[in-house]
Amino acid sequence: MTRAPVAALFPGHAGDRSFMQAGHDGARDACAAHGLAFRVTDRVALPAMQAAMRDAAQAGAGLVLAQGGQCEAAASAVAPHFPALRFAVVQGHDAGANLYAYRAAQEQSAFLAGAAAGLTSRAAVVGHVSGIRPRPGLLARAAFAAGVAHVAPGKRLVSIFTGDQDDAALATAAMERLAAAGADLVFAMLNAAQAAVMAAAGRLGIALAGDGADWVAAHPACFRLAAVADTGPVAAAAIADYATGARPAGEEVVFGLEMPAVVRLSCRNDVPAAVREATGRIALDLRAGRIEVPEAVAVEELG
Repeated sequence: MTRAPVAALFPGHAGDRSFMQAGHDGARDACAAHGLAFRVTDRVALPAMQAAMRDAAQAGAGLVLAQGGQCEAAASAVAPHFPALRFAVVQGHDAGANLYAYRAAQEQSAFLAGAAAGLTSRAAVVGHVSGIRPRPGLLARAAFAAGVAHVAPGKRLVSIFTGDQDDAALATAAMERLAAAGADLVFAMLNAAQAAVMAAAGRLGIALAGDGADWVAAHPACFRLAAVADTGPVAAAAIADYATGARPAGEEVVFGLEMPAVVRLSCRNDVPAAVREATGRIALDLRAGRIEVPEAVAVEELG
C-alpha cells in the first residue's frame, strides 16, 4: 500500500549541524528507505506551529512529524482534529489516539555527562547554557546537575537561558557571563548558536559538554564530553512505524542507554580512565534502576 507523504516541521534550521539536522537527516533517510515523499518546512516560529501542522495535514500528509519537545503543545491541540492522520513529536512525551511521542532519553546521558563534568572540572562552578525551555531540555539540565552533585556535591551549577537557540550574539554573551562566574566547563545545549559557543569557549579557555550529537567526535578541540541522544534514529523509527503500520495506538517510544547507538556518554581521549570507569559504573546503576534521575533540581540561574 502506498502511503501519503511525510510532512516534517522544524522550529529551527533543518541544517543547523545540531539537534534539528539530526532529526531531519534521520527522517529523510528513513523516508527514502521506505519510498515515502518527504516534505520539509523549517524555521517555523512556535506561535505558528499549530497553523503549520494544520496546513500540512490539509495538504495531504499522512504523517506530520515535528522535531522538538517545544512542538508538543501544538501537536496535542491539532491532532484530534485529524483523527485519520498520524502526528509524532521527536523528543515528545505526550501520546494520544493518533499522537505519538518518540524520544531519546537524553536525561540518562546528561546525568553521565554531569558526573564526568564533576570529576574533571577543576573549578567550583560548572556552567549550562541553552536557549529555550522545552521539557526535554529542562529534564536534561536537571539530570546534568544531578550528575554533578552525585560525584561532586560541593560544586555549583549556574545556568543561562538566552531565549533563542540560534542567536550567536546571545550565546557569546552567555559564555562570557559563565566564565565570569568561574565556570571552566559548560554544558552547551544550543542549535545553530553552538558555533558561537565553541568560538567563545576557545577564547575563554572553557571546556564544553555537548548535547544530542556526538560533539566530541565532531569537534574534539572544543568538546571534552557529549551527552549523546541522537534523534536521527528516533525520527527514523517514527517513519518506519508509519510506513509499516506499526503501533496502531498512540504511545511514547523511548530509547535509552540500552541502545548506545542512540544514547550514551562520549568522552574525549584525554578524559582519564578512572573517570570513564566511574561513569561506566554509574551507567550500569542507571540501567538497573539503582539511580533515579530527578525531573527537577534547584539550579542557580543567571538572569
